[in-house]
Amino acid sequence: MLKVGVIGCGGIANGLYLPTLDQPRKGFILQAVCDAVPERAEQAKAKFGARECYGDYRQMLEEANLDQVFVLTQLLHHAPIVKDCLQAGIHVYTEKPLSPTYQEAKSLLRLADRKGLLLAAAPPLMVFHEYQYLRSLLQRGAVGKVCFVRAHSSHGGPERWPSFTDTGNYYREEIATAIPPIFDMGVYALTVLTSLLGTVKRVSAMSGTAIAERHFDKIQGTKPYTMRPKVHDNCMMLLYTPS
Repeated sequence: MLKVGVIGCGGIANGLYLPTLDQPRKGFILQAVCDAVPERAEQAKAKFGARECYGDYRQMLEEANLDQVFVLTQLLHHAPIVKDCLQAGIHVYTEKPLSPTYQEAKSLLRLADRKGLLLAAAPPLMVFHEYQYLRSLLQRGAVGKVCFVRAHSSHGGPERWPSFTDTGNYYREEIATAIPPIFDMGVYALTVLTSLLGTVKRVSAMSGTAIAERHFDKIQGTKPYTMRPKVHDNCMMLLYTPS
């Protein structure tokens, strides 16, 4: 029986992952859940049938005897946790992005390879049938030479989601970098375009802030408040990929 653990029990975990991770008849069980806010881990354990819950992921890695871990923490907090999971000899699937830097992501892939472990990261778009079919069309030359592609990914801000649990870190540059939408939403289009059309050779980009104030009023246990983000919330990128 495959023993699965989850690190991060926020909205994404509760909505997309935890409902499917305890299926003994299919050969895997939700062994443990962990969150920096212990109450969230306890709620996830009760709701989804986890055998154990933790407030410290390192303790979970030491004690829960896991085979695989899902890293579902805040946007740019994945890489150090992924590294600790791999060092502990555990297969990892992480929410996007794997890392905010190419160098760090590459080092994690090398570590997984040395350990003989599987490491995968969202978004899993290229395993979808429609994208595999599109790739086959391009490879056969069915659509001719691709000269221009336009892609768009967006949302109104995570604070508008009823399941939002981040109290504003998405908009703090010291935590989320200067342009968090690139790592949050841009990865979808970037994953598809580079997978289908190849390596990017040149990039031009511009960014700015469209909404000067953000209002938070949907976070359970937090009083409504308004903040002025220190980051850019919009970005346009031009990618040159010579064929």
